[in-house]
Amino acid sequence: MKNQDDIVLCVPSVGLWFVEVKIRSPRFKTCAATILKGWHEFANDNNLEVGDVCIFKLLDGDKTSFEVSIVRFAVYEYLHWSQRPLTSIEDVPFESENPFLKVLMQPTYVGPKAKHIVSF
Repeated sequence: MKNQDDIVLCVPSVGLWFVEVKIRSPRFKTCAATILKGWHEFANDNNLEVGDVCIFKLLDGDKTSFEVSIVRFAVYEYLHWSQRPLTSIEDVPFESENPFLKVLMQPTYVGPKAKHIVSF
């Protein structure tokens, strides 16, 4: 992936969003990626709220694409397999053979002023 690239976010049975990602050079042996253009539309179209968890699963293919699973905070709290409050994104069960990452939605990631998301 270049320093800046377009990627596809896919929410099954909902749709596709084309977003722009900027990769910053490694600091402290890790890279940081920021989803820029298109994030606001993705967050609004999917009604993301603070506390929701987005799981980005890398898909195979020529174009960098992620399948996004959304775990709603409000729903998680009431599911029968949740016997305790969500305290960490690691508590959200998810398994995949493909690489994936979980991102807990913060106030700066969602809502009317959401412009980007910094994560991986």
